[in-house]
Amino acid sequence: MEVAGALGRYLTVPFAACQRLQAVGEAARKVSPEFREAHPEIPWPQIIGMRHRLVHEYFRIIPEKVWDVVEHHVAPLIAALEPLVPPPDQGEGVQEEPPTR
Repeated sequence: MEVAGALGRYLTVPFAACQRLQAVGEAARKVSPEFREAHPEIPWPQIIGMRHRLVHEYFRIIPEKVWDVVEHHVAPLIAALEPLVPPPDQGEGVQEEPPTR
């Protein structure tokens, strides 16, 4: 039981990182081609390619490369994307939560 617990802790962070990178890639995949073309400073093909590998080619995942992305590329990507995201109250097509009773 002790080994299983240690293994679970060892695998949790890489698994969580892969899951979050998959979500980022899925969101990037849904961005319109026009928007992607208007913002070439965002590495759209690499983001989508990472998602593809994590989802479909998981046997080719190199954990050190995934962690390199987390450590060196996620923060700059967030900084590049933040100015492109409108505030929630100005978002086009954003649905507001219904009031709770």
